[in-house]
Amino acid sequence: MIAGEVISLSGSAEDSTLPGEESPGVEWTVISGPGTVAFADVSDAATTAVFPQPGTYRLRLTADQGTMRTFEEKTVTVEPAAPPPTLEAWLEIHYGPDHSKDPDTDTVPKAGVPVTLREAFLMGDDPHDPQDVLRVEATGGGAFVFQTLPGRAYRIEISEDLQQWQLHEQWEAGVEKEAGTTEFNLPLSSGPRFFRLLVEFPDTP
Repeated sequence: MIAGEVISLSGSAEDSTLPGEESPGVEWTVISGPGTVAFADVSDAATTAVFPQPGTYRLRLTADQGTMRTFEEKTVTVEPAAPPPTLEAWLEIHYGPDHSKDPDTDTVPKAGVPVTLREAFLMGDDPHDPQDVLRVEATGGGAFVFQTLPGRAYRIEISEDLQQWQLHEQWEAGVEKEAGTTEFNLPLSSGPRFFRLLVEFPDTP
């Protein structure tokens, strides 16, 4: 089990209810561990959870039937996520240890547009797949959604004329710890607004 990944959990609760009585309610809780646990549904015996920090966690599934309460405990060991590859390691993975690629001058086609290998690395793309691109999709509710990768910092900038750009005041940049999905809610505006998503890799020169 790797930190940041979605992990399936399952438990059982003894159901001694008689016909016509309500089944016992269940609840997952964290007894001990190095961090918080994000349960998909604490009231479902079979659910999923994300453990953001590596370490050993003790979980408890409690069944409450009103007049009787039982519980079951589980121990979950979570390993740290592998560090993201550096640019040079990424080039070796895709082109071999003896490659002569220049990340700033060699390009690959992405959705019909040439991008440098450095740009493909920052976006987390497979350089051999022209259709593998970082996608920013509208949700239809005044928001955009995009995929994030560990080790990258994502910045959203705003402009009114496509000339002057500034960091959006509601967006706090930071380095992602794990892969995931980020949703950015567009602010209301009486005039035209343009947004752009910038991807940075702080450890890459």
